[in-house]
Amino acid sequence: MFELIYVGLMLFGGMILLPALYELGLWLHRRRFLQKLRAFEKEVLSHANHDREAS
Repeated sequence: MFELIYVGLMLFGGMILLPALYELGLWLHRRRFLQKLRAFEKEVLSHANHDREAS
């Protein structure tokens, strides 16, 4: 009987824990991606400004 309760708690905990870990990973990925995107945008703008000044 104790094993059944233990297995039930493990399954129920996994149902809560896995989506939370997934959301955390997704949030971290988005944050890293946005930092790279902003750095790329700054680089593109600086190149565009340099090209405008050169012409």
